[in-house]
Amino acid sequence: MAMAARTPPNTMVSPQTGEQLRRGVRPFVVTYKGKTKTVGLPGCYPTNGDEGVTSAKTWP
Repeated sequence: MAMAARTPPNTMVSPQTGEQLRRGVRPFVVTYKGKTKTVGLPGCYPTNGDEGVTSAKTWP
C-alpha cells in the first residue's frame, strides 16, 4: 500500500528565536580545493536576517 507524500508547511517557528520562518532557497557558497561555486540551499529562513533552519525535515 502506497503512502501519500506529506507536504511540509510553508512556515515554522525558529527553535532558537521564536521568529516566524518561511520556506525558501538562499544562495550558499561552497569552496573545495580552491574552486568556488554558489548553490541554492533550501530551508526555512526569516524575512530579515541570514540565520535559518536547513534540515531534511524542512524540505521534501
